[in-house]
Amino acid sequence: MADFAESVTRIALLAHDLDTDPRIDGELDALLDATERARAERFAFPILRRRYRVAHAVLRCALGRWTGQPPASLQFERGPEGKPTLPGGPAFNLSHSANRLLLGISDAERLGVDVEVLRLIDDLEGMARHNFAADECAAVLACPQAERSEAFLRVWTRKEAMIKALGGGLSIPLQSFSVSTREVCDNALKRLDQPGEHSAAWCVRGIDGVAGCVAALAVDAPSFRLDWFPPEIAFFDAVHISATGVGAP
Repeated sequence: MADFAESVTRIALLAHDLDTDPRIDGELDALLDATERARAERFAFPILRRRYRVAHAVLRCALGRWTGQPPASLQFERGPEGKPTLPGGPAFNLSHSANRLLLGISDAERLGVDVEVLRLIDDLEGMARHNFAADECAAVLACPQAERSEAFLRVWTRKEAMIKALGGGLSIPLQSFSVSTREVCDNALKRLDQPGEHSAAWCVRGIDGVAGCVAALAVDAPSFRLDWFPPEIAFFDAVHISATGVGAP
């Protein structure tokens, strides 16, 4: 893939089916650290334990490709809420819905991604009125009935991606910013009322390419170069990473 100019913010995405990874649990655990293995075991159901292992193995393989380090050697720092960061960067974020995983990695300072399986939303109007800003709610409810669930999920994923990028979690009022319901737009962020933040410094955008899902990213860069990791990166182990070169896609 083409190199990126150093002045351009880079974002690389990877989509993966968490239920079709051919590696066995022992192979996955060999890539994870003790904290990740312990977290996996806390899930009540085997399928959830498996999906957690796969997601974090994929994360390590992609970060290994980006940094040129063996995936199992990466040492994360974890914040008060348990969110992992990699000392020295890059920024990264992952999201999953059922068996679908979306991972984003960037040399920006802050990045958030979100994915939701496309489905009918129960009590859509009530959820929109409770969670969305007034203009977002009005735009969703103005859509034809058959299009409302997808419009709702476009707003939902864009807002979730923005909250994850900002890093404040539940402390950020959902009505303190608003996004567009339009399917295609260069920047869906319409308003941002957060102390110390300026909307011109951010970009929120819908993402195509995750089959059967609605997805979005948010990044603290008004423009960027977006690319996708080769799908096989998800299956690389530490030996393969070392043998195939370094650098982001």
